[in-house]
Amino acid sequence: MNRILAYFSETWNELKNKYMKEVTFKEFDADKNQPEVKKNKIQGFPTLHLYKNGIKQVFNKERTMANIEEFIFN
Repeated sequence: MNRILAYFSETWNELKNKYMKEVTFKEFDADKNQPEVKKNKIQGFPTLHLYKNGIKQVFNKERTMANIEEFIFN
């Protein structure tokens, strides 16, 4: 795992542990879920999508804890 993905993995796990009661987190193995990758037009990893009231929002900022928390709750 490269340094960036290792850093994000730590952030991701921290987010899941902190907000597991408020947010449903899903992960997809791109190699095993090609239909899901194509359906969501995922081109790079990690990709973050948030669904609020059935509407998909795509995260486009630096993947820091603060930015992702803002994305989830605002």
